[in-house]
Amino acid sequence: TKVISSLTLSWQDPDLETEVCLDHTIHSGFPGARTRLSASDCVSGWDVMGAALVSSDNGAAYAYPLIVDQSHEEFAMHMNEVAEELGMTESEFVDPAGVNDENISTARDLTKLAIVAAFDSKVSIPASASTWHIKIGDNEEVYSTTNVARSKANFLLAKTGYTHTARAGFTGVYQQNGRRIAFTILGGWYPSVRNRDMITVMNWVAKHP
Repeated sequence: TKVISSLTLSWQDPDLETEVCLDHTIHSGFPGARTRLSASDCVSGWDVMGAALVSSDNGAAYAYPLIVDQSHEEFAMHMNEVAEELGMTESEFVDPAGVNDENISTARDLTKLAIVAAFDSKVSIPASASTWHIKIGDNEEVYSTTNVARSKANFLLAKTGYTHTARAGFTGVYQQNGRRIAFTILGGWYPSVRNRDMITVMNWVAKHP
C-alpha cells in the first residue's frame, strides 16, 4: 500500500524539499502500526517518503496527506484513482500506510504498480535506497531497508509489508545481467517465509535466462 500512496503523492507533484510539521493524524490507532516519528516533528517531504518506503514507517505514510493539504479520505480517493489508471482492477485502498484490512490487492495488480513506481522520478529514489538519513531538528535518524535480497541484485524498487491478516508480502523490481524483473509475493505466514520465497524466485530467474 505504501508504494501506491507514494506514487499518488508523487503524481500530485509536491515540493518534497519543503518541510512539513506533523500532527496527531500520523497515528493510525491500529495496534502494531509503529512509527518513529512524533506529532511534534517537522521534516522534509523527502524524509517522510524515505521513512515510509525504506523501512515502512507507518506514521510517515500517514503524513502524506499533510504534504498536499488533504484529508485522509481525499488522499485515499486519489490513491484509488491512480489504481484505476494503472489498470489495478482488483484493488481498493482506504489508508496510505496499508494497516487497515480494507486495503485489498493482488500480486498481479501490485506488480503493475511496482513497475510504474520503479521508474517514477520521485518514488524511485527512496524505493531503491538501502538506508535513509532523516533530519529531525538537530537529530538524525537512520532508517534501514528490510529487503534481505538487496545484495543479490540492483533493486530499482523494493518494498516489504506485513499485517496480521495479510501476513508477509513483497513487491519489487530488480536489474541483473541486463534484465529487469518485477515480482510480487503475498501471504508468507512469517517474514522469514517471505524472505525465503524471494530468494527462491530470484534464484529461479537466474537459472532461466
